[in-house]
Amino acid sequence: MADCRQIPAQLADALRRQQELPANIAQYCEAVAAGPDDFDTGLYRACVRSQNDMRLRLLVEIADLKQKQNLCAALVATWTIDVPTASEYGGELEIEGWDADGYSLQARLTLVPGS
Repeated sequence: MADCRQIPAQLADALRRQQELPANIAQYCEAVAAGPDDFDTGLYRACVRSQNDMRLRLLVEIADLKQKQNLCAALVATWTIDVPTASEYGGELEIEGWDADGYSLQARLTLVPGS
């Protein structure tokens, strides 16, 4: 369930983690692989792979959170509902979040007779 109130904090955290990644992966991994006796090529390659994997996972996470944030901005609100019937019902539907997998909304519906 996507809770729209939590997305800004999750996005800020992901952006912070992205900033903490080394700016120059090759230079960072050279320093990691430089042992006291000799340069470890296997360690260097593993480091580069790991850093690239982390960078890619964060980019995907950030893109997903931005998409959810945009959907929240468009969808989450309090909607006024008018139901014309014999006794005139009306009310509000307040959407708070959604389940992207099951396509269901987290919402509260309040109907009031004669509103």
